[in-house]
Amino acid sequence: MRFGPTVKTLLGVATVWPIIYILGFIATIGYASQGHAAGLGWLFPVLALLHVGTIFLIFGLTAVYAIHTAKNEALEPNERILWMVLIVVFNVFVAPIYYVMHVLRAPPPIEEVA
Repeated sequence: MRFGPTVKTLLGVATVWPIIYILGFIATIGYASQGHAAGLGWLFPVLALLHVGTIFLIFGLTAVYAIHTAKNEALEPNERILWMVLIVVFNVFVAPIYYVMHVLRAPPPIEEVA
């Protein structure tokens, strides 16, 4: 299973987004807890939408990487099992590593000539 350059880029951005969101969320909550919460009432609905969206994105990325791992012929069967377990259990932290090692470095798809 190979991805073209556009899909690789979009998948890379989607893979990194949960980490960026977690860091931003922690920074925002930390800032608000230091007595700067006045005037930030509008922020809760925005954070709630981003939170739910990021959760659904993580579910989708888990499915994409699980399918990619299962179909990745470059991996030995034992490696497939290991990557599958790591992706399902530690998705947000392992997905960027898998992306760089097995998606970004993979050759582009071979176009079939009719």
